[in-house]
Amino acid sequence: MEDDGLILSPTCEEQAISLINQVYNENIPAKSLPLLIHQFNYKFRNEKRLEKTLFKSKEFLMKDGYSFHSSDICLSETYHAYKECYEKIFSDLKLPFKVTKKRKMDKMNALESHEFQVLCRDGKYKEAAHIFKLGDYYSKKLGIKYLNKRNEKNNIFMGSYGIGIYRLLYFLVDSFYDDEGIRLPPQVAPFSVYLIQTNQRSKYSAAKIAKIVKMAQVTGAAQAMNVSSVSNVTNVSNVTNVTNVTNATNMPNMPNMPNAPTVPNATTAPLNSNDVEYVLTLWLYNTFKNSNVDIYYDDTDLHLSRKLKNCDLIGVPNRIIINLSSEQRKIKLPPDFYNYMDTPNAILPNKLYMTFRDVTVEYKSRFSPEKKIMTIHQLFRQHRSASNITFGQSVFMRLRHKTKQSWELFGSGNSVMLQTVTCSLS
Repeated sequence: MEDDGLILSPTCEEQAISLINQVYNENIPAKSLPLLIHQFNYKFRNEKRLEKTLFKSKEFLMKDGYSFHSSDICLSETYHAYKECYEKIFSDLKLPFKVTKKRKMDKMNALESHEFQVLCRDGKYKEAAHIFKLGDYYSKKLGIKYLNKRNEKNNIFMGSYGIGIYRLLYFLVDSFYDDEGIRLPPQVAPFSVYLIQTNQRSKYSAAKIAKIVKMAQVTGAAQAMNVSSVSNVTNVSNVTNVTNVTNATNMPNMPNMPNAPTVPNATTAPLNSNDVEYVLTLWLYNTFKNSNVDIYYDDTDLHLSRKLKNCDLIGVPNRIIINLSSEQRKIKLPPDFYNYMDTPNAILPNKLYMTFRDVTVEYKSRFSPEKKIMTIHQLFRQHRSASNITFGQSVFMRLRHKTKQSWELFGSGNSVMLQTVTCSLS
């Protein structure tokens, strides 16, 4: 950025090599190499061809990394490992891309560099990532060296690697949008499943179902107490004088005693047909969540068409619509259904699973025009492979996780994670 005194970070080659020099007190031992430093951080550049998009702006999120080596051979091995790593990232995201080898001694003074370009809908390839084999250029310029086994100072060989997180999102939207919205791949979608209840109304809110659950719990406790009282009847086998037992008809008039409170049936009394549908929805949500499946429950009062539009706009790849038939709503829940509403235990022993097993819901994948009517049992089988997705991450965080995960596939030697522009060690 243009300034006469301060500079914001456009890239961090100089800071990275200065950092390791400070950490090792200007005596970098050979046994500490190779060393990898990487960070997810915001970069600032005074772009001449500024675009009002995520592709090219003055501030953007980037993953940049730097490797330091004692030989050119070691640098080449790490350089090609990064190249394969970045290729895997673009392949996993299903982005059409090509890798272009750039000429030597470019603006980064690199001995070798490769640019990763993604094909956009306008037919143009645009830069998404870049890796540079810098050699000992920065070591010579800054006078930073390492100590070999004979305690002699030698130049450090350096590599630089960067991939734009904001640009990845730009390419994903450009590649996968349609007339309805965004079709993000499951690996980076903000949620894996979008859950909709068609008869959702404010009166059937979480507060209402909480009251139902509480009422059922109180009922269950009262019934348990009654059973306990019956079991504690005094043993009458030792009663000998039965002549004093008076006939109830001859007993004097007693004052009226209040009747015992009537205990409602927890299975039917607190619940109506819409409540059963709501219990199914909440149970599904909790079950998916406890299985580490990203699921978003749209509990708003919006019309169904608005909910479907919201699902498409944010790029959720799967949606489930619950709209029980009149017959299915007559299902009677077990008296202690509240014990199974939110349990991390296995699904099959769950009484609610056995109750709803054959209930049908509508399922649709964002990548298929076909709508499927499937049972709850079929639904769980459909999503059993989604249990390895982290719950509740934003698209940006998912992209960061994706790049970091692929980055560490080849992790060798020493690795350091930078948290800030000031390069503080974690």
